[in-house]
Amino acid sequence: QKSIQIESQFPNVKKVYCDFTDSISVVSLCELITEKELDIVVNNAISSFSLKHFHKNSIEDVSNGFTFNIAPVMNILLNSVKEFRKRKKGKIVNVLSSYTFDTPPLGCSLYVAEKKYLASISKSIANENNKFNIQTNCVSPSFMKTDMNSKVDSRILEDIEKGAPQKKLLSTQDVADY
Repeated sequence: QKSIQIESQFPNVKKVYCDFTDSISVVSLCELITEKELDIVVNNAISSFSLKHFHKNSIEDVSNGFTFNIAPVMNILLNSVKEFRKRKKGKIVNVLSSYTFDTPPLGCSLYVAEKKYLASISKSIANENNKFNIQTNCVSPSFMKTDMNSKVDSRILEDIEKGAPQKKLLSTQDVADY
């Protein structure tokens, strides 16, 4: 609903669906980046998330997390940076998580590691491409009520709420309405 409003209000904005578990979908998005000569790329995606203590993960869980959460973003970043360097301008925003800076809830170790990887690569991209007028930044929204964290222990949620400026957890709708 909100994306339709934004698209109708700003004719140069277009929402694009990309399934990170489908390599053809990722390649199509990368082709679109070249074709549309984008000025800004915002990465805010995760294809899978499981709440599991680190020791209960398998090497396949680690590999799948990298394959479906990191590799598609890297492909998008590689294509974006190449295009932005040609035009000598561009902006990249990678959405992280407050988990990357705060103490993450139990069971989020792989998710946090994946987000930290994106934080690190963002710094490298920014450093390497500053002279090409390519700005790369990360944003880390506060903890919000989402399906992704619906299984987080209620005691942890209470602590997070107490520490939040508004003394409540924001919903995605609260943020979208802002």
